[in-house]
Amino acid sequence: MWSLLGGLAGSAVIGAVLLAGGCGGPKNFTNENDRLRSEAIARESRIGELEAANAELRAKVFEADRRSDAPMPESVREALPRVGKLEILEPLQDVSREGERLGRVRVRVRPVDGRGRFVQMVGAMTVELIAFPPMGWREDASASAGVRGDGFDPDRRLSREAMEEERRLFERPPIGFGASRLGEVTLDASALREAYRQGLGSPAYWVDFEGVFGDLSERDFLVRVRFEDAVTGQVHRVERAWSPGRRAGE
Repeated sequence: MWSLLGGLAGSAVIGAVLLAGGCGGPKNFTNENDRLRSEAIARESRIGELEAANAELRAKVFEADRRSDAPMPESVREALPRVGKLEILEPLQDVSREGERLGRVRVRVRPVDGRGRFVQMVGAMTVELIAFPPMGWREDASASAGVRGDGFDPDRRLSREAMEEERRLFERPPIGFGASRLGEVTLDASALREAYRQGLGSPAYWVDFEGVFGDLSERDFLVRVRFEDAVTGQVHRVERAWSPGRRAGE
């Protein structure tokens, strides 16, 4: 009798364990499948990146071998893509989904060849973001400071450090009286390559300026770009005025 009851109790315990495992099984299998699927997608993406990098390395080796064997034909050299000029696309002020300003301004630089077609570039690029004061600031500042309307104060005296700073700024490209540089970013060849982006819009090189808060609609800006072409040795310069508060065509 006790043997029979013991056998029935053991069978009941085993059945309960199997039933509990069966109830949780499908959910666990689903989570595991999702994880494996995500890992497979990430692995395929990584394999694609490695294959592209490997193909580029083979192309570089092949180019080096050909360069050592024989000079490049003139017709091929003339057909190589080269930067003809730079274009600055409309800068962007980054905002969150709720419309909150994130303090980031994005400058997009688009190099084109002699036919106006986009072409990638190799070299060093410097981008400046310059802010101009609001309209009427000069007269207000002069009146409150008791100086002449042109901003010149005959009694102004500068320390040696201030004179050195003014000399340094004067030697740089002028930005105008009352203007201020909000930022300056220089990218070498490697960083410039990483700055390349190609999305739904026009392909371009992106440079972000952080910490630009406030209402930009009341200010005017100037974006200044200088690019030293490592292929041709040429230096390209371009500027673009930007008024966030104005619509295109105004």
